[in-house]
Amino acid sequence: MIKVQNLTLPVDFGEPELRTATAKKLKISPDKIESIELSRLSIDARRKTEVHYVAAATVVTADEASAVQKAANPDVTAFSPKPYVFPPVLRKSKQRPVVVGMGPAGLFAALHLARAGIPVLLLERGQPVEQRTKDV
Repeated sequence: MIKVQNLTLPVDFGEPELRTATAKKLKISPDKIESIELSRLSIDARRKTEVHYVAAATVVTADEASAVQKAANPDVTAFSPKPYVFPPVLRKSKQRPVVVGMGPAGLFAALHLARAGIPVLLLERGQPVEQRTKDV
């Protein structure tokens, strides 16, 4: 798999424009791309007259090693996705862990500990859910 970054795309782009921009960075013809998947997309609106997307894509081609070498571009790299594996929870304490805050990090930490079979004390000092719902 190849990762191609910093692709400049028009606001109304489709797969043909993505394929063409990617092939241009790879210095190959668009029909040599076997599959393409958009992996990141952000909008660049710093200049109001030139609003466009900046994207990254993962690409599969027949000969990926030579394609990366032929491109000779720092935006084009060989890529092999590796799934993240959570480390095992090796807990010896009998006290249950305390997670402070129910933001994204706190909820994720509590979820990971709970899935590992460890009871968690989750603390939050914000408004009650009913009040938060009204505020939002």
